[in-house]
This record gives sequence, C-alpha cells and structure tokens, in this order.
Amino acid sequence: MWPHIVNAVFGIWLMAAPNRLDLSQFPTQNERLLGPIVAALGVASIFEATRELRWLLCGIGIWLIFAPFVLGYANNEPLAARNEILCGGAIALVAIFRGRIRQRHGGGWKELWKRT
Repeated sequence: MWPHIVNAVFGIWLMAAPNRLDLSQFPTQNERLLGPIVAALGVASIFEATRELRWLLCGIGIWLIFAPFVLGYANNEPLAARNEILCGGAIALVAIFRGRIRQRHGGGWKELWKRT
C-alpha cells in the first residue's frame, strides 16, 4: 500500500512543482498534465482490483525521465529537467512494488480465458 501512496504524493508534487520551482511554460505543461494522472493512478492502484494500474505509472515515470531530452528543455531548464528525472525515476521504481495481496477474489479477465 505504501508505494501507491508515495506515487500519489509524487503526483501532487508534480502539480505543485511549477509554482514552487518557478519553471517556464514548457516543462510546466508536462508536469501539470501528468501530475493529476500520477496522483489518480497512485490512489487507484491501492486497491487490489486495480493494482495493475501501477504499470501505467511505470510508463509515465519512464516518460518523465526522458521528457527533458525528447522535448528539448534539458539544457535550458536544468532545474526542471532534474526535477522530472528524479520524480520519474522514483515513480517508476516505486511502481514496480505490488504490495501484499491479502485476499484472492477470483474473477477478472483471466477467468474469461480459462477452459473448464
């Protein structure tokens, strides 16, 4: 459970970072777009039924690592680039941890493909 709460906090930080770090417009758009998505996916992946949403967080984290270089503001905005690389790495790393499964509920998409 704790990794998903940590990712939700990183999402809140991504939303607040442009104002706190006084970033320019281009990195601000990336962080304000992905911040609410990371926070929502972090909260949603707390529950066992939606735990697999954490893989979307891993993909977003990887994007945040490479975004300053792909979008071309790594040299112009070093503070924004460092913030996104560190947050992206932490989000991707923490998203790998699934957490303990306490109960098996059955059902789901896997049940559709089982032969009886």
